[in-house]
Amino acid sequence: DEERWLEKESVDKRVLALQERVLGESHPETTSSTMSLAATFFQQGRSDKAMELAIRALEMRQKIWGEKNSYTMKSKVAVGMIFHQQGLYHEAEAIYSEVLNLQIQGSWLEMETRPYVIDCLAWTYYVQGRYEEAEAHLDSAWSLHQEFDGGQHPDTLQALHQLAVIVHMNGRPEKGIELMQTCVESRREVLGYAHPLTNVSTLLLEGWK
Repeated sequence: DEERWLEKESVDKRVLALQERVLGESHPETTSSTMSLAATFFQQGRSDKAMELAIRALEMRQKIWGEKNSYTMKSKVAVGMIFHQQGLYHEAEAIYSEVLNLQIQGSWLEMETRPYVIDCLAWTYYVQGRYEEAEAHLDSAWSLHQEFDGGQHPDTLQALHQLAVIVHMNGRPEKGIELMQTCVESRREVLGYAHPLTNVSTLLLEGWK
């Protein structure tokens, strides 16, 4: 896996250098390649390099499209995720909250990314021990995933799994079991009985019972 990411880093660097030379640093395609390399560094745990590139892409996208564009928002979310990786949870929370506020003012297309940002914000609350806030946001994210992606979409089921876990943790085991039972049945139908995600949900459910 490490070797694969090193290979991707090499490719990303070559593509970015070529686009900067041919298209210029502020071209939309160059910003996409900048974000791709930032994501590669993020996956490698090299958060300082990832942050440098993500901020560069964000600043370019702000100039090209403005604050409320979906590409700009994606760069902001990436910055938030890097803050989270660095353990800077308050900074990550501020970024996610800002993006959510901008999305409320944005177009319907941009609203479709809203549940993913809420997922990120909920996880930030979770790692800080703010479980009630995490639950409220995961419940909201699950509802939005159902609206935008459908009830059987893998992302919807992942949101349901996370909600079941936090509900159970917050002292409502019966409700948590009910939600996880729904998740297990849906994952068996969508992913199959042997899928790793199905197994994770099934093992948790059996442990709770």
